[in-house]
Amino acid sequence: MTSSKNLGSLWEDLGKAMEGEDEIEIGEVDCSASKPVCTKVDIHSYPTFKLFYDGEEVAKYQGARNVESLKSFVLEESEKAAAKAQLDSDQDL
Repeated sequence: MTSSKNLGSLWEDLGKAMEGEDEIEIGEVDCSASKPVCTKVDIHSYPTFKLFYDGEEVAKYQGARNVESLKSFVLEESEKAAAKAQLDSDQDL
């Protein structure tokens, strides 16, 4: 398991692996410096991996801490979230 102190390179590697993916951004928040942000998105333990779509949390990741697993999670869950958003939009018409 990767400690929270070693996640910097994982985030960088994941960011590089996700380059070219439209509308997907990888970010990191230091909760010791940004407590209001972490409180707002309900982060109480570290590391925590969450996926947000259009400002709303859609999934929390609890799998392996490696680039391929995280990339698969992000792609699968963002596709599901986009499909749901499209369905919701179609129903509003």
